[in-house]
Amino acid sequence: MKKNKRNLIVAAVAVLVVVAIAAVAVLGGFLGGGGDEETNALDKIKERGTLIVGINAPWEPFEVYNDVSDSYEGFDIDVITKVAQTIGVNVEFRTMEFDALVGAVQSREVDVAISSIAIRPDLAESVDFSAPYYVADQAVLVRNDSTISVVDDLNGTVIAARHDSTGAFWIDENLNAIGVDYETITDVALAVETIQNDTQAAIMDSPFAIRYAADPNYNLKVAFVISTNEQYGIACPKGETELVAAIDDAINAMKADGSLESMLDRWA
Repeated sequence: MKKNKRNLIVAAVAVLVVVAIAAVAVLGGFLGGGGDEETNALDKIKERGTLIVGINAPWEPFEVYNDVSDSYEGFDIDVITKVAQTIGVNVEFRTMEFDALVGAVQSREVDVAISSIAIRPDLAESVDFSAPYYVADQAVLVRNDSTISVVDDLNGTVIAARHDSTGAFWIDENLNAIGVDYETITDVALAVETIQNDTQAAIMDSPFAIRYAADPNYNLKVAFVISTNEQYGIACPKGETELVAAIDDAINAMKADGSLESMLDRWA
């Protein structure tokens, strides 16, 4: 009887060990371990057949929704669509606030984000960037009757800029002026147009300033350009080297065959 009892105890322990091992394996699967860790983002995108892209629209001429065609369009849209085609997948856009884009990439809510995102050291701590696909400077946008023509003319004035933009940072770091932040680039242009809060000028990425200056619905002009050599990149999750390499290959191919310049000419 003692021998049989010992055998039963040994068998019970063995069963408990097997159950424990199985539980660890299942729990590891729920936590994203095992096979998921071995599959990189690029392979997952290819398996899914769709590149999920975070954007901030409207953001002309880079991304805007066209009610007639029921689709997004713009320079950024053309660029990322070509990237997706090169990878061999479709593209799905998810629009959100600009400040939410980096977080959406970090949490894997989207695969990548593109929306005139400047390659900045602070952002590079949270995401990896592709090779730059566009280089911009800052431009000073004023009303047509303004006498502002040089940087010193901006001191002592009220200047509009979009929240958390290069323009807003430049005002704080380089001028003795009052910087007023707005949520959208359109709000920034309107602040100058309507002299809201006694706004005398706005600082924004040069493509936007040129766009508003050319729009007959606005009474605006570009006073001058500030050389900042700002580079735009596509934000990718940290550590996804295969995905970044694939995007870089697509961007470099577009640069080489002239299609990137053609896209820019279409929207600039």
